[in-house]
Amino acid sequence: MTTIFRSQNKAMSALDHLEELRMRVIFALVMWVTASLICFFYSAKILAIITAPVPKLVVLTPAEGFLVHLKIALIGGIALAAPFITHQLLLFLLPALSPAERKGLIWVIPMGFILFFGGAAFAQFALLPVAIRFFLSYATDKVEEMISLSNYIGFVLSFLVGGGILFELPLLMMGLGKFGIVENAFLRRHRKEAFLIILIVTALLSPSPDVFSWSLLSGCMYALYELSIILVRLVEKKKVPA
Repeated sequence: MTTIFRSQNKAMSALDHLEELRMRVIFALVMWVTASLICFFYSAKILAIITAPVPKLVVLTPAEGFLVHLKIALIGGIALAAPFITHQLLLFLLPALSPAERKGLIWVIPMGFILFFGGAAFAQFALLPVAIRFFLSYATDKVEEMISLSNYIGFVLSFLVGGGILFELPLLMMGLGKFGIVENAFLRRHRKEAFLIILIVTALLSPSPDVFSWSLLSGCMYALYELSIILVRLVEKKKVPA
């Protein structure tokens, strides 16, 4: 059993690989269930943080409140157990990778997690309150806001996932740089154009005409662009001349 959870240099049969994969999947599921139970215990506090931007929410069915807590627990469990699940996946794949590929994954995967959760946090605490205020500003005396709890959680989830994916832009650019599709010199040469495009795009996508939120989003996007330049330069330096 213990040999299953460490990298093996000796040749393994197809059945051995399947057994190892089965054990790692079971371990990952156990970690997810455990993390979900922990998140369910704190689901009320998590829900309070998520719903802070809205004044009031309603439930339309008797089970809606419980199902929302369960959804928060399951999704939060995935987020909490993601490093452990990824670790199990890497232990299964590392023996088949070259030393250079292993070295790259050591820092690429943690950076991917940091960028994703950083983007989700930015969306939750910086963008979501502004977006909620903007959307609720369209309510009138005859149009009263009655937001369903489950609909709101779905909206927030898509918002957070979108912010997390957006923050993965530097890693995407690094991957394009590795294959020679994007060059560091090109990115540096077109800094001004990129900044102008970012200003226009963020102005169109910003949920509020508030200058502060627009500046914050634009500054964050341009910081990701600068990070992309750094990562592409690092990739190019590691390339061996033909």
